[in-house]
Amino acid sequence: MQDPGILVEGGLYGHLSHLYDFSDQVPSLTFTEIEDIFLKVSSAKLHVGEKLDGQTMFITFVPHETDADKGAIVLSLARKADVLTAPQAVRDPTGAAGSLPSTIERFAGRNEELRAAFIDSLTALDVGIKKLELETQKAIFGPDEGGDYNWFAFEIMDPGNPNVVNYNKYGPILAMHVEGHGTFSSETREKKVNLSPSEEIDGEERINYAEPVKLFKQAFEKINNALEGQSRFTVISNEMRNLQKEFDASPYVQRLEGEIAELSRLDITRSATVFDYALARILDTYGSDIVSSFSVKEDALVAEEIDLEPLTSDFMQALDKETYARYSTNIKALVKTILDGKSRKRMIMANLNDQQKQRVGSILQRGPEIKIDVLTPIEMIVHDFAVEALDKFESAYILSQDESAAEFRQTIGKDIAQIQTGFEDPGSPLYGDEKKKAKFARQKGKVRDITTSAEGFTFVYKGRWYKFTGNFAPLNQILGMKPGKFVREQVESDENEENQGIGEPGNTYVFIPGGFKPPHADHWKLLRKSLERYPNATVKVLIGEKPREAGEDHSITAAMSEEIWKAMISDYGIGADIEVMIHKQPVRFIYEFLQNNTKTGDTLVGVYGSARGADGRFKGFKKYAPEGVGIKEMAVRTQSVEEGGASGTALRNLIYNNKREEFFTFMPKLSDRAKEQIWNVIAKKEKVDLEEINNMVLEELNFLKEAIIRVKINKDLEEVSSAAGAGSAFQGFSGNPPKKKLVKRRGF
Repeated sequence: MQDPGILVEGGLYGHLSHLYDFSDQVPSLTFTEIEDIFLKVSSAKLHVGEKLDGQTMFITFVPHETDADKGAIVLSLARKADVLTAPQAVRDPTGAAGSLPSTIERFAGRNEELRAAFIDSLTALDVGIKKLELETQKAIFGPDEGGDYNWFAFEIMDPGNPNVVNYNKYGPILAMHVEGHGTFSSETREKKVNLSPSEEIDGEERINYAEPVKLFKQAFEKINNALEGQSRFTVISNEMRNLQKEFDASPYVQRLEGEIAELSRLDITRSATVFDYALARILDTYGSDIVSSFSVKEDALVAEEIDLEPLTSDFMQALDKETYARYSTNIKALVKTILDGKSRKRMIMANLNDQQKQRVGSILQRGPEIKIDVLTPIEMIVHDFAVEALDKFESAYILSQDESAAEFRQTIGKDIAQIQTGFEDPGSPLYGDEKKKAKFARQKGKVRDITTSAEGFTFVYKGRWYKFTGNFAPLNQILGMKPGKFVREQVESDENEENQGIGEPGNTYVFIPGGFKPPHADHWKLLRKSLERYPNATVKVLIGEKPREAGEDHSITAAMSEEIWKAMISDYGIGADIEVMIHKQPVRFIYEFLQNNTKTGDTLVGVYGSARGADGRFKGFKKYAPEGVGIKEMAVRTQSVEEGGASGTALRNLIYNNKREEFFTFMPKLSDRAKEQIWNVIAKKEKVDLEEINNMVLEELNFLKEAIIRVKINKDLEEVSSAAGAGSAFQGFSGNPPKKKLVKRRGF
């Protein structure tokens, strides 16, 4: 499993979008905007930066208060803690998650070339920046009035640790990116200030760097002078430049307009977005399958609503009006999940019977493939355009462009041939992996003639960054399949996860072991991510038997944990095959299950949170697995305590101190009913005073005894009065009739 701390694109840097990308963070481009970009690129009127194929890292420097040589470099790759703990780097270097000492420890035991690339480059910056004057350090990095620092994006380009492109012009270099720099909050990790904003100058969008970026670039000469004889790295700036090649964009514009025309009956026009297009294609291609999967008649209706009107409603009603009337929200939730990949399983499966769930679940599982399929026509147009735009685009970091491109073609050709052979070789890890084989065929079909060794270029359009990568996008995907080849390290990497000995399809068993005293939001995330990744698996949540103390005379027990898990599962309406169980040794139970309950073709998955890390608990799975049983580990990104995540000790303190509202801020979103149920299970009960209860019981008994006596006396008086013909029930008695004794009643 890859280290959950390493990212190349993402983290602070964000994601450079293709023209066809869309998400909550990336607004979907219209066809008019895509055509406008095509025309700007083809007429060489776009200001671009070379896209670099190394390893991206973000750095800041925390200056010492009085001594320029005592400041500290800080690295961030993805973790929130890197930014949140950065201010500690001078006072307590080991307390800063991204400090140089912490980074050295973080990369211990990693691939030697990768470790050297990161540690040597970070050390070079630390050495060079400490040679700057203290006031210059503070002007470049901060902190600002709020105590927050400026972070800068760099690309490590080390010939000793190449990705796909081997940059050979300057040797090992650290190149400052043209974009991505910003001031980030040390409390929330949110970007406060964009240090590389854009503005329109003479009809062209240009970068107008903030003063800290300008000062940092000006300091590179002094930094490099300090590195002579001290480091193998040189620090440079990757600058924006004008495109040189002009070409005819009309064939690509015509292909776009052909796609528009094909879906014009579904209201797709030039003003439609790529999102609109993807939705229309889902309905046009898969609409019948989707609506028919819900077609079993049911009386219950779903209540929530998702806004995908009016196209979805009109189209689906035309296919099956009655089914759409009953399951409109379910259907729209399914379509939206295919589009954005977010889990809405509870809404999608609401009020469905088992037969419907099976059919709908099958479509849901195919969701990523469906999205790829519907976007492929636009993706291929953009891809082919990018290949032509990059033809003869020369990298600023490669010697002898034509020779390098020819050598690159030859190397890539050999690698592709080797991977292709691997799918047919029983001795290869690729043999029998139909998923990778299909991906390989798809990506290979996108590779065109390689005429450049440059990966691509980036540009800003309407304030947002985009990229053209031509052949490199599919080549990166293909080369990532080469056994033993390091291409990119990612968080929770589905694509590069090793497939160990999985034969014909069998059962998948997912195990989530832990103490869970009590379970909280990150624990719930382990289950949720497992269900998203393996929707048809049997999932077992294993709770350790040992209770955990929650203050004087109160503990959180395994039975309590089990009740909480079941309350959360019930509240979310999850219908998957989930078993919550208590065991004295949860990990041992998994090993025994592996040996005694699995067969050839089965897959067993051990799940853990990244905040805890891969602690070796699943290390022996492969050794004990029966032949043909696949073994996987699944890391789920969770928050450490320093990142604001929950700890069992802290939550138990909240329970003991009756801080109900604060406790539920660390839990997943739950209904009021579920919250009440959970709190009743775990809340500290008041101590019972047995003496007081005894006194209360005695009072009640005395009251009842007196009542019985009064009833008997009244009955005797009635009999006497009746016999004597008297008119008063109390005749023959002196004084007043007996008074009812007042007894204070107490409740339990």
